[in-house]
Amino acid sequence: MRISLLCIVMLFVLAVGQTVFYYGQLPPTMASHFDGAGQVNGFQSKAAFFGIYWFVMVLSIGTFVPMGFLLRLIPVQFINLPHKDYWLAPETPERRAESINYLVGHMEGMAAATLALLLVVFQMTICTNLNGSSVLPLAPTWLALGSYFVFVFVWMTKLLLRFRKPV
Repeated sequence: MRISLLCIVMLFVLAVGQTVFYYGQLPPTMASHFDGAGQVNGFQSKAAFFGIYWFVMVLSIGTFVPMGFLLRLIPVQFINLPHKDYWLAPETPERRAESINYLVGHMEGMAAATLALLLVVFQMTICTNLNGSSVLPLAPTWLALGSYFVFVFVWMTKLLLRFRKPV
C-alpha cells in the first residue's frame, strides 16, 4: 500500500475516533462559524455540525482518490497535463504507466493533506465549544491554513517539474 493511501486511511480512522470521542461531550447547539477575527457568528446543532464534517470528509476522499483510479481508464484527451503527448504516449507504455502512477500518488497526497486540514480545523472548532469560548484561536487557524497553502504550492511545483517539457 502506498504511503499516501495509508495516510488517508489513518486520517479517516482519526476522524472516526474524533467523532466518537467528542460527540457525547459537546453541547446540543454548537458554535460552528467564525468571522475573520475568530468571533462566533453562527451556530448549528451538534448533529448538523458532524453531518457537515462527514459530508466534507467523504467529498474530499471521493474527489481525489477515485480520480487517481479514473486516470487509468479515461482517454488521454480528457487529462489536462503539461506535455501529455509525451508523458502519456501510447507508444511508450512504461512511461505512461509511470506517469499515471505518479499522478495517482500525487492525488492521494492532496487528499491526505486536505483531510489533515479538515481534521485540524474541526478539532479547533470542537475545542472552542468544549472550552465554552466564543473565540476561535487565530494563530493555530492561520498556521494550519498557511501550512496547507505551502503544501499546495509545493504539490503544484512538483507536478509541473515532474511533467516539464522533455529534453
